[in-house]
Amino acid sequence: MEHLRDTKDESLEEFVKKLPNSWRDKGLREGLKEGKKEVARKLINKGYNTAEICDITELSENEVEELKA
Repeated sequence: MEHLRDTKDESLEEFVKKLPNSWRDKGLREGLKEGKKEVARKLINKGYNTAEICDITELSENEVEELKA
């Protein structure tokens, strides 16, 4: 029974250790996405077409069109 408790505690400990990394990773992904959107806005203002913006920023056509609205 003690072994099961240790295993459960280790799993919980590992889960807790991963939380900050998952938050950091999520923040990085969101930051990168926002950066791409900012670049797309600048390209829109310079007159680039949707296909060019998608190619440069790797955003979807729908994402670029939403930024144009």
